[in-house]
Amino acid sequence: MIRDLDYLLHLTTMLAPSATASFHAHPYFGYGRRDHALLLVAVQTGLRLSELTGLRREHMHLGTGAHVRCVGKGRGERSTPLTKQAVMAMKAWLSELPKSTDGLFPNARGGRLSADAVQLLLAEYQRIACHACPSLKKKRVTPHVLRHTLAMTLL
Repeated sequence: MIRDLDYLLHLTTMLAPSATASFHAHPYFGYGRRDHALLLVAVQTGLRLSELTGLRREHMHLGTGAHVRCVGKGRGERSTPLTKQAVMAMKAWLSELPKSTDGLFPNARGGRLSADAVQLLLAEYQRIACHACPSLKKKRVTPHVLRHTLAMTLL
């Protein structure tokens, strides 16, 4: 059994808990609340990029037993629990999101965020988070790395 977290991080493509926390330290410029909620949901649910950008209001259940429902590969539907932190971020974002908007994480024109837009968003937050966690400069952070981060956290 591997006990040294640094060694494990070296072998796998994931973010350390301190690096993940650094992403959430300064989320409030431009679409800050949307970005903060998107990053929290991505890290805490392990959704694929297409699942994340395809989420709609009705997929979020923020009451007792908070969870997000999505249809993944092979049309399989699954529910993933949300932490209190993610629920608070989602409530803050939903209070600002216009009711007429179809997607949960829209772009500036109200449409679905593209994969490139999410990559740019992650790159911007990585640049900002590098101040608090310098090890992020050496990492290539992608939406799939966020998915791996959850998987390794659950082990």
